[in-house]
Amino acid sequence: MQADAVRRGLAEIAIIAPANAAEARALGYPCLSAWGAMLARVIAGASVPVVVGSASRRCLAIHCPPKGES
Repeated sequence: MQADAVRRGLAEIAIIAPANAAEARALGYPCLSAWGAMLARVIAGASVPVVVGSASRRCLAIHCPPKGES
């Protein structure tokens, strides 16, 4: 997935976090923790910055891979 993002020339991957368990379930995850586990896997494999936002706040966190990793 991340290699595809680099090939497409994407500068970052933006992900909107669910606000509560009901939103996580609507996205197909049984709870917020399951959604968080998916996010951890995305961040661990990311070769471009990952920006995590929410409906109420533009940016909750940013992960930038160390220089030299791609």
